Amino acid sequence: MIEKIPHSAESPRCSVIIPAYNAADFVVQAVHSALSQRPEAPQVIVVDDGSSDTTAALVEKIDGVTLIRQANAGCPAARLAGLKHATGAFFIFLDADDELLPGAITAHLAAMDAAPQAAMVFGANHRIDATGARIATYPQKPFETADPHVVAFQVTPAPSQCMYRRSAFEAVGGYDPALRLCEDSDLNIRITQAGSIICHGDMVLNYRMHGGQATKRPSKICRAHLGVIRNHLGPDGTFPDATELARSLKKWKQYYGRNIPIEIIRTALRRDLPGSAAALKTFTACLPHSAVGAVDNAPDLLRQRLKRRKSA
Repeated sequence: MIEKIPHSAESPRCSVIIPAYNAADFVVQAVHSALSQRPEAPQVIVVDDGSSDTTAALVEKIDGVTLIRQANAGCPAARLAGLKHATGAFFIFLDADDELLPGAITAHLAAMDAAPQAAMVFGANHRIDATGARIATYPQKPFETADPHVVAFQVTPAPSQCMYRRSAFEAVGGYDPALRLCEDSDLNIRITQAGSIICHGDMVLNYRMHGGQATKRPSKICRAHLGVIRNHLGPDGTFPDATELARSLKKWKQYYGRNIPIEIIRTALRRDLPGSAAALKTFTACLPHSAVGAVDNAPDLLRQRLKRRKSA
């Protein structure tokens, strides 16, 4: 069901599609961050993915937004539902808990216009907490690549900090509907068949960290991400390469190993024994690289704990 389709005298170059599931805490900020973009005002579409909270009711009160309601089908399906109604030649999939920074769309479009070969561009982000306070900044050095092995090894921006060229997205078939996690990583590897990926390095996003995120379950993301890499770089993949496969698997096992022990402890303390056992199984399957990541992350965790104690 589609509601509140705003009339526009001009068709915006960019559409911002916001999938939202029980996102009442943050969706208004996300929508306003898109609507306030200047001078490149985008088309803004929110897809309420079967929320049981007040997400849709809050969006209904905001002028200039197309609201689409659907039964819960997952984030990839919600993004694609929004894309069907998008008119822009370029688009951003903005998560409902993130915020575009002023000038983000202008920076993205400038990069696209300067590089007609670009299939996707992205920038850098700040990390914010549930209250909107900045907790970290992650700059990005500009680069360009059309090598799927490079993308598999190092290119994993949040979907919210990317802009896609619609023709390239459609040329490679868009998201894989079978994936509910790491569908963006899968897409970014495949989209190199349609063009290059460019990081322009400008700050474009506030990426929000909070208790309800999928990133709080790194073991699930780890399993999905490693599956995507094997699917593409393995012997039956689109870009088979045994050396690059081993290199990428080692890197990401170590990366996720940094935080899976925290998940194991947290789920055990909540008496979620199946969740804790699943996380432990993933950590064990990724040894020894996961253990290297855990050891590397230990000093950072200690510093964070000491900082919290001092501020308490």
